[in-house]
Amino acid sequence: MDPLQELLPDHGLEHVEVPGQLDLFPDPGLQLPGMPIPLPPAETSPDRRRTARQRALVEQGWHPLTGTRTRPELGTCGDCAHRLSAGRRYPKCELRVSASAATDCRAWWPACADHRTTTTEEST
Repeated sequence: MDPLQELLPDHGLEHVEVPGQLDLFPDPGLQLPGMPIPLPPAETSPDRRRTARQRALVEQGWHPLTGTRTRPELGTCGDCAHRLSAGRRYPKCELRVSASAATDCRAWWPACADHRTTTTEEST
């Protein structure tokens, strides 16, 4: 027998409730005074979900557009010569152009293996 059980009185119950004790997982319908009313989670837009997925990939070291390992030592997509943004509403990588928001090239992404640094001669 467990030594702790020997010290406790046997009430014939598995759980003894203590007056005034709060449950760790109270009834979700219970509203205590002074507590804010919990709001249901807002539906997230597809763009925000895509950004969250892309951010998670970058944090794990994967480039969201190429699917290859990132090369942060080379720079970012924002300073890459392959990034097309002049006259375009949505910047794209010239190596992977499509008419989808999923292939927009974010300037904050770390560089991929195809990164080519923009020089002053190329940008003029």
